[in-house]
Amino acid sequence: KISKKIGTAGMTYTFLPEELITLRFIFAFIAGVLAVYIYANFESIEIRLVTTFLPLIGFFYPDIWLNDHIKMRRTRIEKQFPFLMDLLVLSMKSGLNYATSLAQTVESLPKGPVKEEFSKYLRELKAGKNRREALTSLAKRVEVPSISNFVAALNQADESGGEIGDVLQFRAQHRVGQG
Repeated sequence: KISKKIGTAGMTYTFLPEELITLRFIFAFIAGVLAVYIYANFESIEIRLVTTFLPLIGFFYPDIWLNDHIKMRRTRIEKQFPFLMDLLVLSMKSGLNYATSLAQTVESLPKGPVKEEFSKYLRELKAGKNRREALTSLAKRVEVPSISNFVAALNQADESGGEIGDVLQFRAQHRVGQG
């Protein structure tokens, strides 16, 4: 579960789940030491009452920080994804196939989580994963509704034999119609 959260935060290579668990205990210990210091040096009942919760807050702080990071990343993905869709539709309208269009689109994206995640998707395809598995992996990693809808639409187009370009154009127009 922790590993999945770290992946969703885009920090797979930053630290391991074991390190996050270790951070919990380190922060709890530091907060405990601080609580003892405050308790010994302040006589206010309110301050002493608050300090009793410091170790607990310290223990959960790494999880709170990680959850905040996940929320910020999801927000960035939601903001950047429509740009990818627009570029992808334009590339496909110009006559390129889906794979070439996506590769060129990802290459031209500004640095950010959408570029990172779709670059991972393209690497998975090059490594031999089929498109459906790679798309499903992408949707599970980011857990963003617009990406999940994109993945579902592409998978449905694959199953029904529909044109991917038409599906993407419909999705892009549908998004514009709502916004």
